Amino acid sequence: MPSNEIRIGTAPNLAYAPQYVAASRGYFRDAGLDVSIVDAPPGSGEVVGDVIDGKITLVLGSVLFAHRMAMLTGGNARIVAAANTNSRHVLMARRGEFDTGLSWAALGGRVVNIAPTFVPTSWFAFREGLRRHGLTLEDVPTLVGFQAQHVVEEFLQGAGDLLFIGGEEGQHPHLHRVATMAEGFGPTPWSVYCSSSEWAEAHGAELQAFRAALTRGMDFVFERDLDEVVAQLRPDFPHLDDQRIGDTVVGYREIPFWARDAEVDLTALREWQDALIRWGMLAGGTDLVSLATGHGAAGSQRSDPSGEERKR
Repeated sequence: MPSNEIRIGTAPNLAYAPQYVAASRGYFRDAGLDVSIVDAPPGSGEVVGDVIDGKITLVLGSVLFAHRMAMLTGGNARIVAAANTNSRHVLMARRGEFDTGLSWAALGGRVVNIAPTFVPTSWFAFREGLRRHGLTLEDVPTLVGFQAQHVVEEFLQGAGDLLFIGGEEGQHPHLHRVATMAEGFGPTPWSVYCSSSEWAEAHGAELQAFRAALTRGMDFVFERDLDEVVAQLRPDFPHLDDQRIGDTVVGYREIPFWARDAEVDLTALREWQDALIRWGMLAGGTDLVSLATGHGAAGSQRSDPSGEERKR
């Protein structure tokens, strides 16, 4: 593979809009890079094996992908760039209820309907958000178990006071957002790019160029007129209409969900690592920060129990 060629394994999703913009507007090309985006099933850990085997260069997803890769290879994994700086999950209410919004501290006594997702990280973030506001699951009863395709309708029929759901899945004319996960616990390195350590160490210049081009894509989705952003994304998401793309862009700007630059926030990574240890996703002593700095080893006795961890 030529030194400037980068193949990204990713679930095709507006969550990763900046990389599609960077590709379609030629930002990667301007940086001297030959970047291709390879679709992978949402929530599938198989893409980690593709990085190990050299079929792709980078995997985009949860920090737990990097952790899993480190466990499988004896530490040959590196977090090289940021994609999302918060969870995309929000707390929704029915129209006419909680019209002025809710603070996380005011969730006590409210029944929260938890929408199912491909991966468990949103659940751990929710629990951490409660903890940071002096609450536990004893204070905030939860409803868990509705099927993904039915949870919104069940909520509209009265199942719970609030609905905890992804920003895209929660788009419905009879729902409105009352709080974001980011307000409860953020910023968080929700999605990152991971490579092998060997590749990262041999391609420092290419990685610097990649982060700079990706940051240009982030600037575009945040700063350009909405109609221009929608038009830019339309060819990569032909299954979505303009209204859906536009509503998602507005929502993700407001959270804010996308990172504003592609550098990894080590402080936020350390706090997210500690939360994942606290809620049982990672073993005590796991060091994810070392995967971003290249110093030390990310040791742990277990990876994520589902054998995967990538967003949607």
